Order: sequence, then structure tokens, then C-alpha cells
Amino acid sequence: PAQTQMKRRVRQITKRNRGRKLDAIIVELTQYLRGWQHYFKLAIRKSSMQSLDKWIRRRLRCYRLKQRKRRYGIATWLQQQGVTERNAWKLAMSDKGWWRLVLTPQVNHAMPIKWFEE
Repeated sequence: PAQTQMKRRVRQITKRNRGRKLDAIIVELTQYLRGWQHYFKLAIRKSSMQSLDKWIRRRLRCYRLKQRKRRYGIATWLQQQGVTERNAWKLAMSDKGWWRLVLTPQVNHAMPIKWFEE
């Protein structure tokens, strides 16, 4: 129940139609998750914490990609992040949904774990 409540709250914070800057979302999410983790750190296994971390990163990648909105914006942003032009346009022209697109290598190249730490 604690993890489902936490996931519900993270979904609320990272809702893709909220219209807020990613920095503000990360600040709000960090504040909530830091308190949650300190409360439950002894009760939850490391592996489940890692899977939650992967899930949250995927939510944030989805949020950031959705902020670019249109195909041209997505392609140019990916190119700015270091993705080749061909691969950026391949992803931008895809008809897949946001949740599925963030699993592609192009998005993981544009937003690696180091990108989140910055």
C-alpha cells in the first residue's frame, strides 16, 4: 500500500499536462521522495527501490519529451542533446506513445542518468 500511494503521488506530480517547468517538477518530486525514502528506507528492499527509481526516471523522461510537443521540436531538442540527426528524426516521426518512446536508445542517449544528476 505504501508503494502504491507513493506511485499515485508521483503520477500526480509528473502529470504530463501540468504545464510546469521540469526544474519545478524535479524540486517538488525530490522534496516528496526524500521524505518518503527516509521514512521507508529500512522497510523496503534495495531492488524495489531501484525499480522505483527506474520508473520515476522514465516518468521524467516522458514529461520532458512531451514538453517538446511537436515533431520538429522533439527532433531539434534531441540533436542539441547529442543524438544524430537521422536518429532524432526517426524518433520524432514515430507514431508510438510517449511512454513507449522513452524506452528508445535515442532518448536514453539524450537523457542518461548523468543528465538527471545535473
